[in-house]
Amino acid sequence: MRLFLISWSGKEIGMIEIAKRLQESGHEIVYWVCDFGKEADYKTFPGTIFHDHYEAIAGKPAHGVNAEEFPSVGRDVIQQFYGTESVVLTMMNKRLGHLAINERKHLYYHIVQYWRGVFDKYNPDAILFLSAPHAIYDYVIYALAKSRNVKTLVVEVSVVNDRLLLYEDFKEGHPLLKPQAWKNQSGKFSVANLSEDLRDYYSKHRKLSQGPEDISDFREATYKEINVFLEGRFSAAHTFRERMRLIASSAKDLSLPKKAISFFINRIGPNMKKEYLSVQSSPDFSRNFVYVPLHTQPEQNTVTQGDVFVDQLLMLEILAAALPKDWLIYVKEHPFQWLPRGPAFFNDRPRGYYKSIVALKNARIMPIGTNTFELIHYAKTVAAVTGTAAWEAVMRSKPALLFGHVWFQNSPGVFRVDSAESCRRAFAEIEAWRGFDETELIKFLVAFDKASFRGYTDQEYAACSDLSREDNISNFLRVIYEQL
Repeated sequence: MRLFLISWSGKEIGMIEIAKRLQESGHEIVYWVCDFGKEADYKTFPGTIFHDHYEAIAGKPAHGVNAEEFPSVGRDVIQQFYGTESVVLTMMNKRLGHLAINERKHLYYHIVQYWRGVFDKYNPDAILFLSAPHAIYDYVIYALAKSRNVKTLVVEVSVVNDRLLLYEDFKEGHPLLKPQAWKNQSGKFSVANLSEDLRDYYSKHRKLSQGPEDISDFREATYKEINVFLEGRFSAAHTFRERMRLIASSAKDLSLPKKAISFFINRIGPNMKKEYLSVQSSPDFSRNFVYVPLHTQPEQNTVTQGDVFVDQLLMLEILAAALPKDWLIYVKEHPFQWLPRGPAFFNDRPRGYYKSIVALKNARIMPIGTNTFELIHYAKTVAAVTGTAAWEAVMRSKPALLFGHVWFQNSPGVFRVDSAESCRRAFAEIEAWRGFDETELIKFLVAFDKASFRGYTDQEYAACSDLSREDNISNFLRVIYEQL
C-alpha cells in the first residue's frame, strides 16, 4: 500500500524502524512529515518525499514538490470544508497567534490547495497519524482523507498504564468500545478476564479510591508513572531547550527584541496568574457541585478532540445554564497552564478569562493547589472536555459529563453532552444516581483490553513503561498490519 506517515518521529523509541519494516514488508512510504527530518535515513527511503513538521505548519511545501502546479481552491472547496476551517483557525493560536484573521484564512486556503495537490499527485492508500491531528496541516490532511475515503489510522494515548489505541476515526473511537460492541459481549465477566497489567490497574484504582482518607496514597500510587512523564515534559532541561529553539526562531524572523520586551512586561504587569489569584475562593465540600478541571491549552485534547468545546468558556456557560437549583460549579486551572509559555495572557487565556468564569451563575474558581482527587470525591459529578479527571471519576463509580471525543466516551457512568438541554437531562439522572453495576465497568475494560495494545509514542511515555524498544516496535507493527 502507498502510505503517508504524519508527525511520525521518534528514532529512540523505534518509530523510524517501524517505517523501515513497513517498507521491507512491501508497503511504500510515499510521503513523510516528521518533527526532525534528520532522524530518518534518506538513503533507506530513496523514493520518499520528506516534509519538515514546522515548515508544513507554516504552509511551506516539501523539498522537491512544486506547489505552483497545484490549482487554487475555489468557493466549492472552501464551502465543503467550512468545519475544517473553523477548527484550523483555532489551531493557529499555538504557533501563528500573531496572524490576523484574514491572514489565517488565506494561509489555510494555501494549505488546503497544497495538500489537495499532494493527494492528487501521490495518491495514498492509507495515512498513519502518531496522534490525533492537531498541528494545522495534519487536520487538513485528515479531512481530505475522509472526503476521499482514504484509510486513516490514528494513535491515541489512553494514560491507562502504557495502553495505546489505533483506530480510523478519532471522533468515533475504536469500534470495540462502542456501546453496541462492548455491551453485547457474551459470557461472565470478572477482574480475572483482564490482562495482568489491567488487573493491577483496576485493583489499585478501586482499592485506593474508596474515600478521602486514601487521597494521598491514591495520588502517589496513580501518578508515580505519570510524574516521570511530567518531569520530562516540563523539566528545566526541556524548558531550556524549548526556549533556545524559540530564541533561535525569533532571531531568524527578527521578532526577538519585541518578544523579549513583552516577556518582562508580562511578568511585571497584569497576567493570567495574578487574575486567577484575584478571583479564587476556597471550596465548600458540604455543597452540591460539579467539578470542572480546565485543560491546558493549546493541546490536542481540546483543539481537536474537543471540537467546538476548544472554547472551554462555552462548556462552562452551558453547564451554568443547566445547573440544578443550589448547585455550584467548581473550576480549577490545570497546574501546568502557566509553565511552558509563562503567565502572560494569550489567545486561549485572554485578559478577563477567569473573571468571565466567576461572573457565571454559581461558578467558583478553586485555588490551583486544591487536591483534584478530593474535588472528585466530594463532587456530585465531574465535567470535562476530554480530561483524565472524568475517567478518574468513573473509576470511583461517579458519573462524568463529557463534551469531547476520547477513548472512554462510551464507558458506563459517562454522559455525553453538547448543549444545555442534554446537560439538563444528564443532571436529572445524576441527581437520582445510584451508581452503575461494577460488572459493566469490568465489561468495558475487557473490551478496552482487546482494543488496545501496549506501547509508547515518545520518550516521556517510554519512561512510564517497562516495554523494550523492540517490544514497542513489534506491538505497533502487529496492530498496523492488522488494520492495513
